[in-house]
Amino acid sequence: MPEVSIQINERQYTVVCEEGQEDHLIRLGRYVDKHVKERAKTVGDSRPVGEAYLLAMVCLDIADKLSDANELARATKDAVSDSVLEQSTDTLNRAAISAERMVEKLDAIAQPHDNKE
Repeated sequence: MPEVSIQINERQYTVVCEEGQEDHLIRLGRYVDKHVKERAKTVGDSRPVGEAYLLAMVCLDIADKLSDANELARATKDAVSDSVLEQSTDTLNRAAISAERMVEKLDAIAQPHDNKE
């Protein structure tokens, strides 16, 4: 398995990943590093904090964003599902009405006509 070196908060970490995931892991490392540096500015202003505390805060921030994204994805999926169901029901209703009209017309054609000759 490939190893990737990522830097978070001025520290190097060697991480093992699946083949082909190296670039993705490097991007994730940069993302985490960016958030750690941003959080360090805001948290460090109020009081000195340890690296473990800082990383825990960043993990909670990212988990919160992930939770919001998952909630939005579920809501979007539900809305799309409801919309598709509504459209399908509408299409089926229109098809049923068309079928009823077709049956009425066929019945009318099939009725014996009074031919007065």
